[in-house]
Amino acid sequence: MLEGFVTHSVVRGALPELRIPDSIQPSDACNTGFRMFDQFLLDGTLAHVLYQGGAYHKPQGDGRAEKTFALEVCDAMFGLRYGEILCNPNYDAWTPWFRGIAWDLTIVVFDCRTRRIWLLAITDTD
Repeated sequence: MLEGFVTHSVVRGALPELRIPDSIQPSDACNTGFRMFDQFLLDGTLAHVLYQGGAYHKPQGDGRAEKTFALEVCDAMFGLRYGEILCNPNYDAWTPWFRGIAWDLTIVVFDCRTRRIWLLAITDTD
């Protein structure tokens, strides 16, 4: 389970600004935690988040710049080898760092070839 990974002392120590708790307990039946995700949609998800821009941003343009940047991020992380990664998002406020709003997003990406893991955490103020 990814909950065990993200609450591991090494991860908590490496990311103190996230204020990761020792364990994650579901607060209610709606809390779904980390889930499987189609890794081929990762760049589109990142582009969408960038294009939307948060609570008080009005999207502008056609989204090409956001899509290009999202592809560049994916290329830097795993060389666009989508078939060799696992991708697990979580839309819950699983640490106090998150605001508990619609813009909370964590994505854990695991590169099966290089055995590298990325944790992307996104939120906004409301």
